[in-house]
Amino acid sequence: MVVKHFISHRGNLSGIDENSENTKHYIEDAINKGFECEIDLWVESSKISLGHDEPSLEISIDFLMKYKDMLWVHCKNLQALEFMNNYKVFNFFWHENDQYTLTSKNYIWTYPNIVSGENSIVVSLGSNIPNGNYVGICSDNIEVIRKELSV
Repeated sequence: MVVKHFISHRGNLSGIDENSENTKHYIEDAINKGFECEIDLWVESSKISLGHDEPSLEISIDFLMKYKDMLWVHCKNLQALEFMNNYKVFNFFWHENDQYTLTSKNYIWTYPNIVSGENSIVVSLGSNIPNGNYVGICSDNIEVIRKELSV
């Protein structure tokens, strides 16, 4: 198995930091350290915002475009999904409790502890390295996981 995508969950690199995750600085820090980043995106009244449970930090399309090749955009509402669908350059998806969802770039976003396939991005919110075959992993502890898989 060769993991090609090491994805920081909301900017977290070595554990959850609820006060920093889904902020521009935290996301940029993860990207500058060589990680891709899953972000939570909301669009309401033409305003683009980051935030997990609700829109918290307004951002611009310029911020998203700057990092378009490094972002995995989790659309949190229908307006965000429709907005992202207008831009074919982003890798975006929507899911709720689905075991699998297909991203706009044809990756299979795979819920934790579910059987994965070779085109899967597995979500591992701890620091455990999942068994199976997959092309990428998204975690709050992605620094540890990348180090372990690189040995």
